[in-house]
Amino acid sequence: MRTTIERIGKYELKAPLARTPTSTVYEAWDTVIARRVALKLMPLSAVEEFDEREAFARFKRGAQAAGQLNHSNIVAVYDFGETDSYAYLVMEFVSGTTLKNVFDGNQRFALPEICRIIGSVLDALQYSHDRGVVHRDVKPANIMLTKEKQVKITDFGIARLEDSQITQAGMVIGTPAYMSPEQFLGENIDWRTDIYSAGVVLYQMLTGERPYEGNLATIMHKVLYGSPLPPSRVSTLVTPALDAVVTKAMARDRENRFKTASEFHEALLTAAMPAAPDAGKAAPIPLRPNGQARPQRAKKSAPAIGVVAFGGLIAAALGLGGYYVVRQWTSPGSADMQQNSDAARVQQQAQARILEEQARQQQAQVRLQQQDAARQQQQAQRQQEEAARQQQAQLQQEQEDSQRQQQALRQQEEEARQRQQEAQRQADQQRQQLEAQRQADQQARLQQEMARFKQQEQARLRQQQQQELARQRRETARQEPEHNRLAREQTGAKPKAADDDAAVGGAAKPSYPVTSTSGALGLLCVSVTPDTAGRFGLQTPEGMIVTGVLAGGAAERAGIRLDDLILKVKGLEISNLSSLSKIASDVPPGQTVPVEIIRDGNRHVLRLSLDAVRR
Repeated sequence: MRTTIERIGKYELKAPLARTPTSTVYEAWDTVIARRVALKLMPLSAVEEFDEREAFARFKRGAQAAGQLNHSNIVAVYDFGETDSYAYLVMEFVSGTTLKNVFDGNQRFALPEICRIIGSVLDALQYSHDRGVVHRDVKPANIMLTKEKQVKITDFGIARLEDSQITQAGMVIGTPAYMSPEQFLGENIDWRTDIYSAGVVLYQMLTGERPYEGNLATIMHKVLYGSPLPPSRVSTLVTPALDAVVTKAMARDRENRFKTASEFHEALLTAAMPAAPDAGKAAPIPLRPNGQARPQRAKKSAPAIGVVAFGGLIAAALGLGGYYVVRQWTSPGSADMQQNSDAARVQQQAQARILEEQARQQQAQVRLQQQDAARQQQQAQRQQEEAARQQQAQLQQEQEDSQRQQQALRQQEEEARQRQQEAQRQADQQRQQLEAQRQADQQARLQQEMARFKQQEQARLRQQQQQELARQRRETARQEPEHNRLAREQTGAKPKAADDDAAVGGAAKPSYPVTSTSGALGLLCVSVTPDTAGRFGLQTPEGMIVTGVLAGGAAERAGIRLDDLILKVKGLEISNLSSLSKIASDVPPGQTVPVEIIRDGNRHVLRLSLDAVRR
């Protein structure tokens, strides 16, 4: 349901003049300067409802393009504005009709009027082209004829400014019957597309028909691959010179068209000029001194030449007869001579009648031949048109079949692509499940192996501790004074070292190794004690002794072996593997750190990855 709008800004809206899907043209009144205008109104809601953002951009660009132009053959633009709900364009009010309405009424123009109308259009286009504005929709509906017969171009709604980038390449904009090949192909458009469209309008004015008819697909195929009938084949009033002008204006390759609209205008005026000042009038046939017709060069067919020849014979006979009568009347003589003169005159008249009858017969024969030729030409033309229609129908059917095949092929390709994607997704999901299971199994094995290593190491350490304790007890007992032993034996007291699990004589408690594990690296270590430090040539206990390496772990890949002494990691002394997580947090992923070890009395530096510790 349309909403009634009575006023936009300072403009009072009167009756609607025209409507499109996205805009309406009203007759309006400018209340400030009191003049009649035409106001084109576009609801902003239509931009979203019809997804016409590009249409709104063209609407605004049309105002900018036409606002730069001030020409007597271009509808002037007075104002442009926007409200919360509408955008509007205020133009000159033109009282008259469009060229399309004239064509729809089956009205025709004389050649001078055609040249005047098309010349005014070309003058306006040349003016706009000189200012960088291409109309891109030249058609009869956009050519107005005022009541004073003035020509005005309107609706620069899809015009392109040279510095505008709103319309993207690849977009098809225009009216199909008047569009150039480059518009159908979505190529970059320049001023020569207006020259092509003006050529189509000229063709229609000369013949009363458009060069191409049909639906969009048919017209596009004809424009891109066909050629229109020459206007002279459609209308006998069109000369070959005008054919050449239309053909050049509508050249498929824009390089072969007129370079400018002005050049087009000059060529049209030249082609429309008569061949001679007295063209259309019958020229008199000059006679020789003896009264016979002088031979003339004429661009006529053979039958026409025969008619002229017989006419010449008649004129010659009459001339001779007249000459003879004059001589007889002016010469004195007898009655016999007068009778001879009368007989000669009768004979001359009889011969003239014979020649006249022969001329009439020859003319009738020529008319019959011309009628037969015209019928044959019409029949051949009908056959050509029928063949063209059949070819067009066959081509359209082939195009439809091709479109259906392409659509079926695209559907098959889409189904195959979806099946491939589903198979790929299932394969990826299966690989992820297998990888997760493998990692879980590996983690379980690693945990089991580390637990076994830890148990073995703890058992070994307990055994070492017990052996060390026994040895210390034996050493304490050996060093104890004899009298203390005898006294203890008499009193039944136990040695203090046995009670406290410590050495006697103020000796320090023995140091026991501490076990440290790293499942992420696959590594099991014990701390260095004073007793084990000398084994590696160390003065003080430092570092960790490797007591277990998991096969396939990061430690084994780095080259760490059993009984290696790890002194430093990344230059830092460590006494417990738990400190590796802090070191790993400062190392970028994928990098290795130096590990300083002692192996067989020699120092070595290995490279170890801590990525597993970070995870």
